[in-house]
Amino acid sequence: VTVENITYGTNANIIIKADVDREYLVYVDNTPYTVHVKNGSASFTVGGLTVGDHVANVTVTDGNYSGTDSTTFNVSKAKSEVDIEFANETTGAPLLEFRLPSDAGGNVSVYVNGKLSQVVNLTNGSANIIVKDLTVGSNNVTVVYSGDDNYDSMNKSFTVTRKATIEAYDMTRGYNSGLDYTGKLYDASGSPLANANVTIKVGTN
Repeated sequence: VTVENITYGTNANIIIKADVDREYLVYVDNTPYTVHVKNGSASFTVGGLTVGDHVANVTVTDGNYSGTDSTTFNVSKAKSEVDIEFANETTGAPLLEFRLPSDAGGNVSVYVNGKLSQVVNLTNGSANIIVKDLTVGSNNVTVVYSGDDNYDSMNKSFTVTRKATIEAYDMTRGYNSGLDYTGKLYDASGSPLANANVTIKVGTN
């Protein structure tokens, strides 16, 4: 009996080779399978195996033949193929959508400019994270997945530019000069601000 090592989430291919064509009893760990060898060989697949070592054992015992063989194979953690949707330009706190297979657990840590911003636990392999602590200008955002019993840890970095929500410039105005101070205001999506009350302070007023 031969079995190649696999990664979590894939099927193990159990191969039986024998000199006698007949039915053989094969155990994978404690689960029995009946396999019919024809022309000297047979194979079948087993899925749903946990991470770690497993044993495949084949045996035959009757009045004419007896024999046994076994092998150990390993199921390793799966590579975390993560889907991340994220805005590279923003005027506010963007939404980061983190997606892994639904059976993935663990948590996601978000670092902004090298400092830990927040830690969010996965639910059904997913997390929606409002990215905080961005400063105006270029920001380095790193997402670190902790991994779990079945999936490897991983990290991925982005450069995120946060635009100012107020676009205005310094000015020098003479007393009663008649010049007006102007600026543009934007909402969190970067669109011009509308239907909102705005309070303007000059000094302490």
